[in-house]
Amino acid sequence: MWAGGGNGKNSLPAPFRSVMAQHLRSFLFLSLAAAVALESNIRKVYMFENGPVALNPLFSEARVNTRTTHPHFLAHFKNLIKVVFGIELKIENPFLYLTKGEVIDNLGKPELKGLVAKSISCWNWSRVPIWAKQKEIVGFKGRHCGECIPCIIRRTAMHHAHLWKNDADYLTGVFNQFPTLQRNTKTMVADLLRFCQNTKSLSDTELLLRAPDLSVYEGGIDSRKLVEMHKRHAQQVVNCFRARSNNEFREIFDYALK
Repeated sequence: MWAGGGNGKNSLPAPFRSVMAQHLRSFLFLSLAAAVALESNIRKVYMFENGPVALNPLFSEARVNTRTTHPHFLAHFKNLIKVVFGIELKIENPFLYLTKGEVIDNLGKPELKGLVAKSISCWNWSRVPIWAKQKEIVGFKGRHCGECIPCIIRRTAMHHAHLWKNDADYLTGVFNQFPTLQRNTKTMVADLLRFCQNTKSLSDTELLLRAPDLSVYEGGIDSRKLVEMHKRHAQQVVNCFRARSNNEFREIFDYALK
């Protein structure tokens, strides 16, 4: 989101036309939805996010993840509405037990495939045109960097849903540009594959011990279903890397692609 350097009394303290990350955007979206629901005497709000991104578990000690659609966050938001307005508002995520690939499966119908390329998942979408110019990639009009986690998970989901050819353009291809990727990208991919390898190979009990993020103790949440979903997600990620990566990548990460 572009932040202007206006002269208003409460203008945002940011340089003119700088990029600002809106970490509270989900709180804003839920607040707007709740306001409309309460005004319309509606007692249920839907918040749509696939399971892996909703839980967003740490797959490396070096990462700090946002969890703006996590069941804990949604539970706290419901409690806030109850305390402020005295109203029980239900907030449901119908996609909680589905992987991103399983959600995207719904776009496989001929009349819906055209929507895929129009959607944006990238963390860095506003910077992509600048990076394309810096890399002297003429005529690139895409909005996906290809190197951030949302881009990578999006591509694995497209592979699972057989919509790879219908997808948007990516500035960087982590699958076929190895080993020329940035070191941070290589490390992130290695961490992701290591996490997926553990997730799909460990027993449910071992996985919950190693990744307590997957244990969600909220009313109506089934932790076993969350574990099953993450195991499917891990296998889908590995399947994509196995099928799409170049030979150099496979030689380095052979341990994680089995």
